[in-house]
Amino acid sequence: MILNMLEPTPSMKCIRYILLSFNALFTLTGVLLISVGSTVNNIYSDYATFIESRFFSPSIIIISIGCLVFVIASFGCYGAFKLSVAAIMIFCSLLATTFLIEMMVGLVGYILEDQIENMLVKTFDELIAQYKNDSVATNAIDALQNELFCCGAEGPNDWSTITGNNSSYETSLPISCCAFFENDTCAAIKMMGCLPQLEFLLDQSSFLLSSTVLMVAFLQLLGVIFAYRLGRQLREQKTLRDRLKWEVKENVITSNIYVSPNPILQSEYSHLPSYSELFSSIDVNEKVINN
Repeated sequence: MILNMLEPTPSMKCIRYILLSFNALFTLTGVLLISVGSTVNNIYSDYATFIESRFFSPSIIIISIGCLVFVIASFGCYGAFKLSVAAIMIFCSLLATTFLIEMMVGLVGYILEDQIENMLVKTFDELIAQYKNDSVATNAIDALQNELFCCGAEGPNDWSTITGNNSSYETSLPISCCAFFENDTCAAIKMMGCLPQLEFLLDQSSFLLSSTVLMVAFLQLLGVIFAYRLGRQLREQKTLRDRLKWEVKENVITSNIYVSPNPILQSEYSHLPSYSELFSSIDVNEKVINN
């Protein structure tokens, strides 16, 4: 009866299997974070000239967290498989810390999303003003207008302030504003501005990043709950095991049942395990729930 009480309970086994399953899912979320973070970071890098450096921070942090997930998951798997209280508590603490960081990153992502339009308007005005004098601005704007098939921030008229003339598109607009040529002459001008398209692309990237982070954070919160419950049950069982071991030892010493020299008592209690056998069995069970 005592030895059975030292075995892992059904609820503890259930939580252990759930935690092991969660760790497998948790590892996949690490891959997801790295993939989404890398994708968004690459999109931002393609338009780095138009984007302030602070907008890169969330994607870089998410990639770092994705790599850290594999280390955290190793503690969870070891703790759940071995029923190690120390490993499970470390896993729970690291997971809770990661959850808080991801919540902050997700919120920052949504805040930065609202600032994208103002940032792009500012950088567009600066780059257009530097178009003729700065090769970096020239190459960046030409690449953007060719890639997005657009002209200017809101349209071709944005170039009038730079060229001073909007009547002749062939001479006043950058070549990248031309939709197609006929006989080496610009036959049509791209009428759509670049700002709405670039803003939409960056908005969607930021939304994808923030949504993914918050979804993963919610899953990690469930992992924190499971890990905490398992760790608490292991501690309770360890305390119960120590108390039962102490009570058995006290009863053996007090009653002297197992070591009595009386042959009659020895015969009467011959079916009971000996003192050494009992504590040997308890020590074996310690390996299941104790580090």
